[in-house]
Amino acid sequence: MSRVFLSHSSLDDREAIAVKAWLIAADPGLTGEIFLDLDRQTGIPAGVRWKDALRRASDRCEAVICLVSDNWDTSHECKVEYRHAEDLNKPIFAVRLQPLTGRDITSEWQRCNLFGDGPKTEIAVNDESPPVRFLTEGLLRLRDGLRAAGIGADTFAWPLPDEPDRTPASGHVIIRLGGHLAPGWRT
Repeated sequence: MSRVFLSHSSLDDREAIAVKAWLIAADPGLTGEIFLDLDRQTGIPAGVRWKDALRRASDRCEAVICLVSDNWDTSHECKVEYRHAEDLNKPIFAVRLQPLTGRDITSEWQRCNLFGDGPKTEIAVNDESPPVRFLTEGLLRLRDGLRAAGIGADTFAWPLPDEPDRTPASGHVIIRLGGHLAPGWRT
């Protein structure tokens, strides 16, 4: 289960790939924790009803990053993802890829801009195209916002407040499989 859902227009795929790659490089604890529909590991496999898969991923995540652009703003599905996150009272990170020309439905959320004046960070998406360039300050604000929201491996509180003597292995049982030991969860 991914902890973060990355909402983007398919016209902004390169930017979505770049944001995910940068976040994982900045916080390796986010590896496998960011749902991006087109990602082979965490996304939607071929042969799956994509609208249902998006809804399930959005239901299970803890936070939503909206890569807001004119493309995102004109996408019905992106607005559905945003409203669904609102309905579930999830933290929403409005990350603007460009100044918007229309009405910004995300305006009630503190946002960060990945465009504008200032130092830029280049993120290679593949070998054949030029790197994506984002405002470094915007990327850092996004990373810091996710951390402040408790997203990331270092934000998992241990021990649990109501079980101060519990060890990380508590609740495990050992199962012997073909002569090898394998951990299993007690039910």
